[in-house]
Amino acid sequence: MTIESPRPMLSNYAGLSRASRLRWRIERRAHPLNLGLFRFGAVFVGILLSLAAAPLFTSASAGTLYSSMWSGTLGTTTGFENVLTIAIPLILSGLAASIPYRLQLWNVGIDGQIYMGAWAATGISYHLASQRSFVIIPLMLLAAMVAGSVWILLPTLARVYLGVSEVITTFLMNFVALGWLMYWATGPWYAPSAAGGVFAIAIPTQADLGLLHLNNIVVDWGILIALGLPLAFWAANRYSRWGYEVTMIGASEKAGRYAGMNVKRTLIGTMLIGGALGGLAGALNLMGTNYQLTPGVTNNTGFNGLIIAVLAGANEIGVLMLGIVYSILLSAGDAIQVVGGSADMVFAVIGITLIFGTFGEAYARLHLVRTRTPGMSSTEPEVGP
Repeated sequence: MTIESPRPMLSNYAGLSRASRLRWRIERRAHPLNLGLFRFGAVFVGILLSLAAAPLFTSASAGTLYSSMWSGTLGTTTGFENVLTIAIPLILSGLAASIPYRLQLWNVGIDGQIYMGAWAATGISYHLASQRSFVIIPLMLLAAMVAGSVWILLPTLARVYLGVSEVITTFLMNFVALGWLMYWATGPWYAPSAAGGVFAIAIPTQADLGLLHLNNIVVDWGILIALGLPLAFWAANRYSRWGYEVTMIGASEKAGRYAGMNVKRTLIGTMLIGGALGGLAGALNLMGTNYQLTPGVTNNTGFNGLIIAVLAGANEIGVLMLGIVYSILLSAGDAIQVVGGSADMVFAVIGITLIFGTFGEAYARLHLVRTRTPGMSSTEPEVGP
């Protein structure tokens, strides 16, 4: 019996081309690139490419489509006012998701918190209908924030003490909140003029937020809250003890415990803040736009807020910027329907920008490297990426 020498195999391997013995693999960068720059840059590239391809999916000409989008957003006073109105609950929903996201917590129940905030604000307005605006409005906002916090409390305690995923519990609480709202809007608070629809009695006129006049631009006073809160939380996260603890615990809960921080208290408090912001978004939408309790008080705001928080990387200034950008997209979606376009096109753009934003962050954190296969001659130089 003859045993063949393995040398022919080695010679065959040596005969392989140099390129065939190089392998690619993904490695984490030792020093990540500017995450914010690449994330936002990728988002805007995704938006531009999506808008460039939009005329291919509608019967309207490119000029008509773009003209309608411009007129319905930034090109007219009415369009700009609509953008700002949409931005108010959207920015607050983005904050409601981004604050817990700093601790690697997912607040997927923002829609439910919006429902509960609007419900609580409605109840306060009914019981204090005889009061003046300076009394009833602050109490409505406070009640909405408390309701949002209470609504997220059970999923938070289950996550902190029992290890139950907050993704599942907060998401399921949305349906419970919707059922609760439906009961009140079709039962005790049902408006006789609803004609079979799901609408509660309109809130008193003194519960209206009122309008802010900026030259020719007219928008409700909630815009000041939506613009101010991201700046306040940005400062708090960088210059307060709470912000330092959130950053530390978000990077490593073990490191936070080792440093003597109360991790559970921080987790619970941060989730409650997220719930309060969701409830506040519901109250502002009720008091500035809807004026009566209805399931349409959310309009997918919680879902869009979650996307904004992820794309912004839980950066409050990024949430503010992307909130305005997405408000422009949503307002454009209403405008293109006039010229035969589909509002679903906007959701396609949002999906594409989410994908591009993910690519941008991945590129900032990771890179491709070439590696040699075992046995490759070390005298051959390796070509870098």
